Formats: sequence, C-alpha cells, structure tokens
Amino acid sequence: MEKLDSKTGRFTHISLSKATETPSENLLTKDFVTSMYEDRKGVLWAGTNLGSLNRLDSTTQTFITVYREKNETSIWDIYEDSKNNFWISSLFGGLVLFDRTNGNTKRFTEKEGLLYDAFDKITGDKNGFLWMASERGSSRMDNKNVKFSNFTTKKGLPQGSIQYAHFVTKSGEL
Repeated sequence: MEKLDSKTGRFTHISLSKATETPSENLLTKDFVTSMYEDRKGVLWAGTNLGSLNRLDSTTQTFITVYREKNETSIWDIYEDSKNNFWISSLFGGLVLFDRTNGNTKRFTEKEGLLYDAFDKITGDKNGFLWMASERGSSRMDNKNVKFSNFTTKKGLPQGSIQYAHFVTKSGEL
C-alpha cells in the first residue's frame, strides 16, 4: 500500500507483510482491502473481505487488527458520524457500531428494522441520521431513538439506483 504525503508530494510504502500480531493476529496479509477510512484524528482504517477491521499504527507504519467479524463477512464501508461514533457496514451482518476505545460492538440487523443486512454504503446527513444503501433500497437510522425508516421502489426509488453510494450535498440533500 502506498501513502501520499500531501506536503512533500512523496509516497511512503506501507508493507502489509510486516504486520504486527497485537492485539490479535493481523489479517491484512491474508485478506484484500474492501474499504478505507481516515477518521477525524487522522487515523487510517482498513476493512477487509474476510471481516477484519484494521488500524494503522503511525509509529510503526503497520496495521493492527482491532476487530474481526465472527462469520468472516466483508466490511464494505466505514463511517464516523458527527458524534464520533464509528460505524461499519458488514456484508450480511448488518450495521455495526464499533467503540474504538474498548473494542465493544453493537449490531443492528433486519430484526431491528434495517431494510437489508447486506449494504454497501453508510453516510450521514445534517440532521444526524445515518443512511445505508443496498440493492433493496435505502435505510435511514435515527440513532437517538434507534429507529429505522426504509425507502424502496414503493416509495419512488428506481430499482437498484442507490446500491453502491449515497451522496449528501452541503445543503443536506441526499
């Protein structure tokens, strides 16, 4: 993996093969990266096809596996909301709230009202709602009340139109 220093214009190589094995076995050497995210603190995160969430240690320039999906479901997206909550899109595993301080998780699935457990994209809007895009449509989560609203072709969405992306304008339009 290559990291660009925007100040110098130079690339730095980050080796996935010299990954550390703490706190758990580093899985980037076995998986392929399906999502990347830089949080507000500048920490780089990588999700993989086998369900590992990995954090780049800026001192050693190696990735550390900090979370692993039980069923090796792919991590398709990583998102940090306006309240610094960290969200993971887990293919067929629903929406996962990940606590970066202690590694605890809370999972939200179709049981809790999510439209579909397999979705590709998470984003937030100016009202603090989370939006998840899937092949079945879109789910909006009010995470204050943990309530989902779902939008499908029955509510006017074209079939398959938003599966891979959501975009929120500066004015807050989705």
